[in-house]
Amino acid sequence: MPDLRTRTASLLVIAVAAAGVTGCGGSDEKKSDGGGSYSQQLNSFCKDANASVSKLQTDLVALQGKFKPSQTKEASKAVEKPLKDYVSASRDQLSELEGLKPPSEYRSFHDKTVKALSAVVDAIDEGTGKLASGDAAGFQKALAGSLQGIGLEKMPASLKKDAPACGTV
Repeated sequence: MPDLRTRTASLLVIAVAAAGVTGCGGSDEKKSDGGGSYSQQLNSFCKDANASVSKLQTDLVALQGKFKPSQTKEASKAVEKPLKDYVSASRDQLSELEGLKPPSEYRSFHDKTVKALSAVVDAIDEGTGKLASGDAAGFQKALAGSLQGIGLEKMPASLKKDAPACGTV
């Protein structure tokens, strides 16, 4: 059985990878309700989402090597807080994304992106709950499952040009 350092590093890699997936989502241009074009609003969402991912990555990397193999419970608690903060921020950001009104030609892309990103955030939330209860394997399974077949589509080229902060998807 791997020691805590190996398990924690594995958990951190999975958490960062899962978080990285949620760094953006998307759709495209034209006017929307309040606050500029759809692509401008989406670009703002992606900037916020990317900042949340960066914060999570920084917080998790800062925890690496801080715990002894006998400190499984302490390590799990330490990882739990940044994950909960990330989930909370991501849910707020997803609410904003859901509220955007894409032009009809991007409605399907937008809806699929919202659904996929919501599934990833739900999986991170579920995994965090498992981690809090001491189920590190359940944490890994929840996150790994969220990465398989999440259904993110390639961003339309016009969106990449008009919402550059979303270019990671």
